[in-house]
This record gives sequence, C-alpha cells and structure tokens, in this order.
Amino acid sequence: MARRKLSIAERWQVVGMANTGLSCRRIAVHFGVNHTVIIRLVQRYRQTGSVEDRPRAGRPRKTTPREDRNLSRQARLKPFSSADQLRSLWPIGVE
Repeated sequence: MARRKLSIAERWQVVGMANTGLSCRRIAVHFGVNHTVIIRLVQRYRQTGSVEDRPRAGRPRKTTPREDRNLSRQARLKPFSSADQLRSLWPIGVE
C-alpha cells in the first residue's frame, strides 16, 4: 500500500468516527491507510487534544519557497551547471 498522508480535515473525521465507536480497522479501510496510522492518530489526539503534526527538529530554512522555485528553474534551464555556478546567482550568502 502506498503512503498516503491524511489531511487535517480527514484527521478530525477519523477522531469523530473513533469517538462514535467504529473500529480502527474499519476507519482505516474507509480512508485507505494502514490501521496503525489510525491507532496512533487517535492515541495522539487523546494525549494532546490535537491532530496537527508535531514540530520537527532541524536546521531552519535559509531560502524562501520563491527562491527555491527560482533555483529549480535555473537548474532546469542550465542542467550542466555546477552547484557553485548556481550559488553565484544568489545575491545572499547561501552556503
């Protein structure tokens, strides 16, 4: 089964269905996900009261989504450019 991410609205539907007494397996079949996804989602809701994704650790982004799109466009226009050549196009110090 391919990975499928539930939207926030679908997550709230899952919680509602679980609160009405439907089994996790039946809910999983309805949404096309593995039953463990449903079990973990319901457990997280009961512990935190939320179905939102938790913040992830990691380095903060240095570029904006717009800059990412521009970089992708430049790489497509000049497919044989090196990373150093693409980096030289940026007015800011991105390392």
